[in-house]
Amino acid sequence: MNDPNYIRDKLFEMQDIFPRQAIELCKAMFGTKPVRKKPWTLSEFLRGDFEYIFSMDSDNETFRATTAMGIACADIPVMTGHDYPLDLAKDALTEFSNIYFGVMMDQLPFVKAFGLMQQEVPEDAIDRFFFPRAWCVSGLLSLDDSSLYFGFAVRENVIHLPI
Repeated sequence: MNDPNYIRDKLFEMQDIFPRQAIELCKAMFGTKPVRKKPWTLSEFLRGDFEYIFSMDSDNETFRATTAMGIACADIPVMTGHDYPLDLAKDALTEFSNIYFGVMMDQLPFVKAFGLMQQEVPEDAIDRFFFPRAWCVSGLLSLDDSSLYFGFAVRENVIHLPI
């Protein structure tokens, strides 16, 4: 990749797609209607400082993408519309993260900019998670006083190991 600003510029062009798809997926999967109180931003780091963090990677020969979701335990019933036991809530949010990632990678502007990618197994973490430096679009969806963090990052792939 010759243009060092390519990833940043393409994510900037697509930045309104990310929250719109997250809101639609919350409505479809949980029946909740969160809102975006502040515009989502373009930055160089995903946040990894939530009680629960869900992430998933994918790549192709040129790019590597990561999606991240973060939430406080107290916000799970509000954002999902259900008072799930913690293990079930974790499963539901991991699947939600997986679907969101797939939906984003199916958006035509994303495919044109970064190509098709092969998804990896979702991961979850408690309290902290380190994400490498990469251009990302991220922000919060809010419902009442609760919030759910979404971030989607893309970086150049330096190592591609075909499965």
